[in-house]
Amino acid sequence: MTIVQLFSANRFDEAEKACWAQIKAGRGGVLEYHILSALYLKQGNYTAAHEVHQMAERYGAVCAGLFHNDGIALLRMNDLKGASTAFQKALQLDPRDANTHHRLGQTLTDLGDLAGAAKAFRQAIKLNPNQIAFHLALAGTLYRQGFLDEAIKVCRKASNIAPKHLPLLNYLASLLIYIKKESDAQKVMANAVRIDPNDPETLCNLAGLASLQGRAHESVAYLRKAVEIAPENPAFRSHLIFHLNYLPEVSAEDIKREAELFGALVGKATPLAAKPRSKNRTSVRVGLVSGDLCNHPVGFFLYRVLPEMRAQGMEIFAYPTHGTHDDTTKLIFQCVNKWTPISGMTDVLAAETIQRDEIDILIDLSGQTGGSRMPMFAYRPAPVQISSWIGFSSTSGMAAMDYVLADPHVAPPGEERFFTEKLWRLPKTYQCFSPPRDAPAFQPAPCLSSGQVTFGSLNNLAKMTDGVVATWAEILTAVEGSKLLLRTTQLKTPQVRQTTQERFARHGIAADRLILMEPGTRNEALSTYGQIDIALDTFPYTGGTTTAEALWMGAPVVTLRGDRFSARMGVGMLCNAGLPDWVADSPADYVAKAVAFASDHQAIGSLRQDLQANLAQRPLFDAKAFAKDLGEAFQAMLAEKERP
Repeated sequence: MTIVQLFSANRFDEAEKACWAQIKAGRGGVLEYHILSALYLKQGNYTAAHEVHQMAERYGAVCAGLFHNDGIALLRMNDLKGASTAFQKALQLDPRDANTHHRLGQTLTDLGDLAGAAKAFRQAIKLNPNQIAFHLALAGTLYRQGFLDEAIKVCRKASNIAPKHLPLLNYLASLLIYIKKESDAQKVMANAVRIDPNDPETLCNLAGLASLQGRAHESVAYLRKAVEIAPENPAFRSHLIFHLNYLPEVSAEDIKREAELFGALVGKATPLAAKPRSKNRTSVRVGLVSGDLCNHPVGFFLYRVLPEMRAQGMEIFAYPTHGTHDDTTKLIFQCVNKWTPISGMTDVLAAETIQRDEIDILIDLSGQTGGSRMPMFAYRPAPVQISSWIGFSSTSGMAAMDYVLADPHVAPPGEERFFTEKLWRLPKTYQCFSPPRDAPAFQPAPCLSSGQVTFGSLNNLAKMTDGVVATWAEILTAVEGSKLLLRTTQLKTPQVRQTTQERFARHGIAADRLILMEPGTRNEALSTYGQIDIALDTFPYTGGTTTAEALWMGAPVVTLRGDRFSARMGVGMLCNAGLPDWVADSPADYVAKAVAFASDHQAIGSLRQDLQANLAQRPLFDAKAFAKDLGEAFQAMLAEKERP
């Protein structure tokens, strides 16, 4: 049998001996080296495959296939740059190999070169347009770059080629859900469900759709099933943890238990070798890891704080995990010392990149939300690592995370038992809101002219649980002539609008008592507070940005003190805005406060004037004082870590 026949028959020992015999006899050529490299790859002996390639290069016995195989070997040896070079050399010899273009694109993605990766994937598609994996790879790269519309177009074009390709359908649906196009996503998911209703990715997308439409219990049910089918996939458990925060019957202990299971899945990496902190540097280097350095609640809280942090002597290093760029991104970019995108990078490469920057305090701002890179923290690129600041509000469950920033309001004594990290309480507030740029003009309380009180909420409908609906309905019943204004993304869908009216109708509230508004721009949303006298917070998952924006626009907020961090964010905001009396301790107290406040229109008007005049000096909006507290906390954390 020939060497090729031996290899094809999986008689690898004989093929290997025959190749080496030819090489030692001086008759070895491209074929023998190529067979050996392929053989060693199949056996998982990547070092041997690479050594064979080096030998072939020395003797000039190379071909495109050998370079391709060497690229794969180097990938398995975690030499991404070497692999990239190998694939490029393979393409110099055979530029029409679609698979090598695809491999190069994957490698460039892992290196964080998303533009180069997209170019490689486009070339692979041009050479082999029927390979759906190539289209998926391009769509994923475009998504990471922030080109969502382009990514969707790529998926739609590919779906014309393979209309029953389940991973493609699920990825397209996930993009549509991300940009909140529910009706389009529903059509795609109908096809996915017909193919396999129990596929975990399908279940995860069904959960996302249910969440968009305010059906939190349904979301959790889908995610529990996905986790049951694929318990080793941390992404499904991450989604589950996020959605558990919406349910009133779920306890902080339940969330911690799931987080610890997540931490066990993602915490298996071997930490990088620790590097001593430079003694010549006095400044504290703070790294921010987030996919939300843009027009997003995280971005809105950050952009006024960052300059004050630098004024306190901190150096700020940003590590965006997503390519979205907008006006808030530009503001944040101008506020940092260094901007290093890590979208697409492998966890270990991202960790090594961060460690080279000698970061002292590395902060995760995503938690269990989109763009999270929590598994990367397991490599310990920084001596102090802080979990889930601003972007999320429960424990990570990860041993590699040292602290969670909190304050006395969101984390009263005893809250420690719900966190695997140490709670570090700042003296007043753990977050500071940046007042909206170019906010609409201040409007007086509308009840002063209409004679009727309008309550309102701009929160995600997923937070509007049945208990919230019942409580708000009780308030509307008690306050004669009052109305409830709701404005949020989900209400652009007729089905959701009808469902919302039906939910209130079950409590005796007619549809004409509800003002349901579709979403708009941020400024349009802010202008809505000119129509709202009193804002109503959701529970148990309270508002964050919506509460801060309501206050800034002069609308006081009634909130309910809950049993966990995410259920007390409203408490912290109101206390730090000078409105502790607007915090209720039970649903009955919530109703009583809302009804009592609504009875005095003049007081509502006066309070609105007070908020406009004085809110900027209160802790929730005082960026300078907040940055000082934050800087002192960071110095104390470093000192604590350095103690023997």
